[in-house]
Amino acid sequence: MALRALPITGILLAAGSGSRFSPDGSADKLLMRLPDGTPMALACLRLLQTISERVIAVVRPEAQTLSELLLGAGAAILPCPTAAEGMGTSLAFAARACLAQPSACVVALADMPWIRPATFTQVAAMLALHAAVAPVFEGQRGHPVGFGAALLPALATLSGDEGARRLLQEGPLYRMDCDDPGVIQDIDVPADMDGAHNFYKA
Repeated sequence: MALRALPITGILLAAGSGSRFSPDGSADKLLMRLPDGTPMALACLRLLQTISERVIAVVRPEAQTLSELLLGAGAAILPCPTAAEGMGTSLAFAARACLAQPSACVVALADMPWIRPATFTQVAAMLALHAAVAPVFEGQRGHPVGFGAALLPALATLSGDEGARRLLQEGPLYRMDCDDPGVIQDIDVPADMDGAHNFYKA
């Protein structure tokens, strides 16, 4: 039986400093190009856009080039002045912005470009049945993570760098088994780009 499609807001977390990738700050990790020439963050945005026309990108206020890139591709830009406090703070900032027009949301990280579009579709579809959904590959929980609209107030209270881990541990979470290794593959350091051909498909 087909699931009833829910209104979805995509949230792209693109406010990290990328300090492990470029310790001296000379390179913006999220602007690094994948094998087909697409900037990393743009590839992640396009994945979210396969499930929603409304995508909010949380960025650092000083990330002008990144902001212009994502804005030009159709994202709403949300500069987070407290982004340096961590992922939880950035996610809470986005959740508060969503409260004015509540909907289910799917949260993706801007340094995970090798997730299959079908995985995004499956996570979004499962939100018709579950309060929170996360893909699991070989026992490891990954991204993107879906949250029902009822969880937005809780997301809005997050802080620090823990993200939504505590919320997912305490509340109901549907662990969606998948065969997509991209759900656990992020890019932290330049060496992580070496395995791009194992995951990325144009």
